[in-house]
Amino acid sequence: MGRDELYQEHLKTFVEEKKDGFSDEEVERAFCVLLDVLPNDGKLYKYRSFEPSKFENYYTALKDGYLWFPNADQLNDDLDTVLRFDPITEAENIRNYLMANPELYFKALFKHCLDSATIDANQIDHVFRGVIDCYNVKTGKMDRAKARKLLQKKGFSATGAIHYLDTIDSRVKGFVLKNKKALAEVVDNFVNANISLRRNSLIYSMSETYQSNPMWALYANNNKGFCIEYDFQKAKAFDTIKKRILLNTYQVIYNDTVEEYSFVDIIKYVLTGKEDAELCEKANASIFKQLMTKQADWSFEKEWRILLMNLSDNRIYLDLVSRIIIDERALGTDEADRLIRLCRERKWDVLIRKIQYINVAHQYIPFSEWEQRR
Repeated sequence: MGRDELYQEHLKTFVEEKKDGFSDEEVERAFCVLLDVLPNDGKLYKYRSFEPSKFENYYTALKDGYLWFPNADQLNDDLDTVLRFDPITEAENIRNYLMANPELYFKALFKHCLDSATIDANQIDHVFRGVIDCYNVKTGKMDRAKARKLLQKKGFSATGAIHYLDTIDSRVKGFVLKNKKALAEVVDNFVNANISLRRNSLIYSMSETYQSNPMWALYANNNKGFCIEYDFQKAKAFDTIKKRILLNTYQVIYNDTVEEYSFVDIIKYVLTGKEDAELCEKANASIFKQLMTKQADWSFEKEWRILLMNLSDNRIYLDLVSRIIIDERALGTDEADRLIRLCRERKWDVLIRKIQYINVAHQYIPFSEWEQRR
């Protein structure tokens, strides 16, 4: 199986199906697939600056063996990690779906949001709750036979049960129509999803290469910084918890044209009892494609990223460092000297990025060779 096919297998497993309950053996197999699809035999790169205000944090992370995952709303691309949609059109789509399925909408509100102050208190009793549970989550319609049996057990006559069910149906539809404020809040929550999405998404971005001149200029203090090499092969020795985190590593897509996203599928999946696996996979795949797509003018980054959601700590202990590349112009500074000492302690290789004497390209030579040439 080729690398592209293996990567699609990786995506299907961890994006569409989201198999969080993997056994240790399944995690091991999936991690082997990830190693096969990563470039450079599992090596990715992070460009960093020696600027003192930034370097201390970078140095501490290297020394202590962790990666700091910034929230997406802290990234330099303010269009990163967003869902693309027309808010006016999407608000109307959501509103139309909910109004066309008032029973499903009401049941979800009743189960998760409503209280006795929202509905007539006289209607909130065990009978009412039991009847609401008789609404079929797939069709949105009441299972009247099931509801009548329930009411007969509660002492309702056949005629009284029918009347009661008709009343409930009417009240449910009327509630949805009357409570436009609740509907507006639901719609607004979805339409404003990008704000919370960027706030709750944690991203560690890396590049396929350490030889990108634009990246050295943009992220490594205008060519006077350094670049960290992360070797995912080192993670073979990690426990399954850490490997499971690394399985959330994906390749960024660069495209200026992205199909507009719609929340209707995910709303339908939730309101219909979360039983439609195909609908769930479709929604997950659509969300993932949106989050992994950046505008084409960022393609020089050749980015891979670890994407995590809703974590309480941005610090994840994953000691993957295998080599540090330092631009020659930074050598001799206190920061560069400290970093080289740390590399020696940890037995990390050091490369020096050096301008060739004819000044047309950069070469990368081992630090020991650089010292000999001085």
